[in-house]
Amino acid sequence: EEGFDVVLHASNHVMDKWASGVERTLEFWENYPDITVLGINKNEEEDSKVKIREVKGAKIAMLNYTYDTNGLPVPSDKSYLVELINEKNIEEDALWAEENADFTIAFMHWGTEYSTTPNDMQKSLSYKMADWGVDLIIGSHPHVIEPVEWIETENGNKLLVYYSLGNFVSRQLDAINLLGGIAKVTLKSEDGRVSIDKGSFMPVVTHYNTSYRGFKIYPSSEYTNELAMGHGVAAHDGTVSVERFAAIVDKVFEGYDKSVLEAY
Repeated sequence: EEGFDVVLHASNHVMDKWASGVERTLEFWENYPDITVLGINKNEEEDSKVKIREVKGAKIAMLNYTYDTNGLPVPSDKSYLVELINEKNIEEDALWAEENADFTIAFMHWGTEYSTTPNDMQKSLSYKMADWGVDLIIGSHPHVIEPVEWIETENGNKLLVYYSLGNFVSRQLDAINLLGGIAKVTLKSEDGRVSIDKGSFMPVVTHYNTSYRGFKIYPSSEYTNELAMGHGVAAHDGTVSVERFAAIVDKVFEGYDKSVLEAY
């Protein structure tokens, strides 16, 4: 009903209800065949396939991996259940997508929780994925925003990476966790090649009242100090303001190209 047609399940919490939880989740999504489910698989055959959606005549390949499952093991006889970050598997998937699709997106559950700086693994794997033909990376997990950058490798491949979009909505109690982002990417097709026409990052604020109710998401450019005065986060992390959220964005993107940022 909300318009989502792709769902990501590769996260560190995917095994919280064990293998049976993943299997029941897959059974649920069988009732919605128009939804593309990423990151979990019901069998080896499904695990071996890269999901592709055709959008306005363009074949978009979509990959989804998680760095871990919080130490809860994926059963050895059902290793296909969860897509884990494994360079060999990612390379195989990406190279297959490069040959069989027009554009490849990788949704990565990675990074260091509460760090606004991408770690060494995020950086190095992004360059490798660019080499393998991935065109766009959208990251999650840290609960805070991280910067955005273009990567160009020696083989001429270009990739746009959103290291972390942070939280879209949450009831966390620190201001930095209530600032998230929306990746806005427009594709173009020229001479039979699909590429990114424009990519931008729109900061958003999760607002809730002093009773921890009334949740609403605002583009940060539309958030006001009048609203901020009634934000429930003040009881834990001090008064918030338009200026405070803007300062967080400025600090996160320090040293990076800020032209990707929408008004905030």
